[in-house]
Amino acid sequence: MTAAVARDAGLAAINGEEATFSAVVRDVLRPWSKSWRARDGAAFGALLTADASGTSWSSSPVTPIRERDGLTEGRVTPTPAADLRADVSAYLAGFATIEDVTLYPFRFVASGSTAALTLRYDVRGLTAAGARRNDRGELAVTVAESDGRWRIAAATATSADTLSAGADRQPTFLDTTAVAGLDAVPVSSRAEAIRRGGYAMAVADYDGDRRPDVLLGHFGRSQLLRNTGDGFEDVTTKAGLRGDTLVKAAAFADLDNDGHRDLVLLRFTADATDAGVPGEPCHDRAGVCHRDLVAYRNRGDGTFAFEGDVLTRYNEYDRAMPMAVADFDNNGFLDIYIGFPGARDFTNNLAVNGREEKLVVNGVWLNDGAWNFTEVPNEASGFPHAAMVGDLDQDGDPDLVVVDDSGLESPVYLNDGQGKFSEGNAATGIRMRGFGMAAAQSDFDGDGLMDVTMTAIDLVAGRRLANSWLDRTEGSVHDALAEATRGFVGSVLYRNTGHGFEDVTAKAGLGFAGEAPAGVNFVDYNGDGHPDIYVSNGLWSGAGEQDISSLFVRSLMRSDEAPIFTSSDDTGAMSGPNPVLDILREFRGDLAHPEAAATSDAPTLTMAGYERNRLFRNNGDGSFTEVGYLEGADRLEDGYVVAAADFDGDGRQDLMLRNCDPAPGVNFGTVTLLKNQGAHFNTLTVFARGAKSNRDGVGAIVTATVGGRTLVRPIESTNGAIQGEPVAYFGLGGHDHVERLEVRWPSGLVERFDGVKRGTVRLDEGEGMVELATR
Repeated sequence: MTAAVARDAGLAAINGEEATFSAVVRDVLRPWSKSWRARDGAAFGALLTADASGTSWSSSPVTPIRERDGLTEGRVTPTPAADLRADVSAYLAGFATIEDVTLYPFRFVASGSTAALTLRYDVRGLTAAGARRNDRGELAVTVAESDGRWRIAAATATSADTLSAGADRQPTFLDTTAVAGLDAVPVSSRAEAIRRGGYAMAVADYDGDRRPDVLLGHFGRSQLLRNTGDGFEDVTTKAGLRGDTLVKAAAFADLDNDGHRDLVLLRFTADATDAGVPGEPCHDRAGVCHRDLVAYRNRGDGTFAFEGDVLTRYNEYDRAMPMAVADFDNNGFLDIYIGFPGARDFTNNLAVNGREEKLVVNGVWLNDGAWNFTEVPNEASGFPHAAMVGDLDQDGDPDLVVVDDSGLESPVYLNDGQGKFSEGNAATGIRMRGFGMAAAQSDFDGDGLMDVTMTAIDLVAGRRLANSWLDRTEGSVHDALAEATRGFVGSVLYRNTGHGFEDVTAKAGLGFAGEAPAGVNFVDYNGDGHPDIYVSNGLWSGAGEQDISSLFVRSLMRSDEAPIFTSSDDTGAMSGPNPVLDILREFRGDLAHPEAAATSDAPTLTMAGYERNRLFRNNGDGSFTEVGYLEGADRLEDGYVVAAADFDGDGRQDLMLRNCDPAPGVNFGTVTLLKNQGAHFNTLTVFARGAKSNRDGVGAIVTATVGGRTLVRPIESTNGAIQGEPVAYFGLGGHDHVERLEVRWPSGLVERFDGVKRGTVRLDEGEGMVELATR
């Protein structure tokens, strides 16, 4: 009983301080952000105590630290403001518009009528001179309560940076969604788990014209969008596809090596009678309707033939979601990995509550080239959300990183070259434990070795509770809090040392990448040969302002089956596999009084919503700088996956975002196309066509020597729910050729070519190189 009483008292103390924090959000943080967006110095002044003090926002000196690609970075030396009210008014007046102000509270400790906060701030706007400006840093803030209202007593910067792009420096990325006809893509309200709320996007050329086409999954019917050169047309029916529903992952992959990319779709269903399309009969070749995998054979004339579910199965599996394609047994044909996480996601406290049924959660199907696949199940537990293929131990065969979203460690599987896998976390040093979302690979530091980046949910509420309470609790409360908050790890970067991987996230300056990092990809957006990192972001942007993240984190401490609220009466007896989703979709009241009657006709909650996507520019010295706003890439939609591809054939990598389906009442599009309109730079795009290796060349490693530097890029297929263009892309900067181009094929063959000019080439295994005309 004593331990239980201590635990209850500790939880009550945390709950009480979070209630105080909610009042500070209401009285200070929310109106602070709103007043600055409106550039209303008087409204901000009303939030201050009479003798408030703080750092000067308008006159603290700035020391330039880097100028690159027309963007300037400066380090601010904070100096005290003589009059904080007047100073902030002068600072706000320097902007013509302020587009966004975000205040992230990473620590909060209350003591009577005062409280101390640590805030990370981010201000984005256009100056009066037309320059784009992004100010960010960290503040130590003291608030005081009087007359039932909290006010700012002090706000002192402990670190501060400012970034800018002149009025004549256009952003690299331009939203061309509507121009490309993609604004016509249907939008569905999110109907599934919080982080299961996005669907597939596969990008590859299926019809042989070298223009990357797109397969989009939806809650409803999927779409095949053919790239016409100046936009996209929906050819789903014309191409012979049925428009299968609930497609969570997709891959264009030449499964029979006939030179035409076939199509594999993975559907998120547990219903064996679900045909995928209303009215369709069950006629899989084995006579069994699994219906979570649907394959189409490419006829080579722009159309597909339905093959159904081609996978033999002797085990029971959960609902399918991530997929990866590679030649795991090195027989020259592409095999298929599938993860089966089930319907629930990280909001169900999966690491504690486990799986409802004992079902197999990972499987590899080995391909003999004649549409016959042999099942190789994996008995490990877990909740796979995404998967990445790469040669992690440099032994010449494809290994697997399975990204787990339950709070458990994301497993690494090392391949013996015959399609048999063993645990590899300890051997590789890749040990991310968190609510994992995605993974990607590239050689970010130019040492010739493939590095790995991974993302995971990073709720600020989790960080705040850990920072505020771990040093003030002990025993079971401390342990419960540590367990509940350790899964919020954000964006992680692993550098390949040649003998394993080391976590260099902090050293690289990646740090905080938003509350809900999701899809991630390497992209050399400025063509300098240094791979940059793009992270999509956001969890649930609701129609209301009440954020339930703190309640969710505290529910993890209780380790019960009903997240957020302790009584079903509080939520109108919500039930089902994802109660957090039910609450977000349906709750219309006041979180401070959940038992009271509804206060709105629409849902009033949000959870890590309205987060900006991040673009981390590689500085070429092992560090990164976040430049999303300055480059026009900081989208606000709830992000899911991102693909890099040259959609318009100009040699630059564009970005296509498949966003999460939006919350009710929120107007976010399904797809966003960001055209790369960067200043001219030289590039080399390399296609690969295997002979002894698989026809798509998946798994080939292409190395380019440019100006004495070594650049390494993989030829990849599907990675979880996303497939980017399966090419090796090299930004050459000011160089007009590659001194040497080398390819290591999956078969083991190594070929070298000297003096390769900029442009586009195709490497034919064992036959040489073909220069291709610009599209």
